[in-house]
Amino acid sequence: MHYRQLSSDPSENHISLVKTWANKWLEIGDISPEIAEWVSAVNPKPGVAYVKVKNHKPNNPLRLITSCCGTAIERLSFFTEFNLKPLAEGLPSFIKDTTHLLTKIRYINHTLGPLPPHTLLVSWDVVSLFPNIDNTLGLLAVKFVLDSRTTHLAFTECILEAVELCLQHNNSQFGDNHYLQCHGTAMGPRNACSYAGHINHLAKTGGNIHPSFWWLYMQRRRH
Repeated sequence: MHYRQLSSDPSENHISLVKTWANKWLEIGDISPEIAEWVSAVNPKPGVAYVKVKNHKPNNPLRLITSCCGTAIERLSFFTEFNLKPLAEGLPSFIKDTTHLLTKIRYINHTLGPLPPHTLLVSWDVVSLFPNIDNTLGLLAVKFVLDSRTTHLAFTECILEAVELCLQHNNSQFGDNHYLQCHGTAMGPRNACSYAGHINHLAKTGGNIHPSFWWLYMQRRRH
């Protein structure tokens, strides 16, 4: 199960945990007073859970979206995205858009020459990528890329704790019912695409099969 139903709105408790994180890392000196105040200065409310119909697919399946707007973790999600996005866009697997993909293909054709015989060209669409990312593996992937940084704007532990808070305290409301996401990440948070990009890079480098090229495109949406 990706979501657990709650008996009440946990938003006030969640913002208290965000404030505890901010005070801790402010005291250590890893974040500025401005950032500590900004991530904490939220009058939190539950996110809004809703669905979008995928008209372009057979049987019109539904995509669950959890808006992060106004939640306790909204600004903390911005903070983690600020640190993760440049790293995600620097991964060899990152594809920005169609033009970027065509440029990469042109580079292979004209610079590297023909691909070897029996090369397999494979593409696929991952089903429910975001909610199916294991939290432990996701945090491991984030730690791996943070530890490889050459420029440190914040300690790895500081950002990891912020990402973990976002994963564990993403609450939403559907009708009169309150829910907490307990597995994976939602479609709504600002840092969702960068987070997912890092786990996909770990999948490429950590398995027994190492493809010559591994590219990933994710359409960024704001909810």
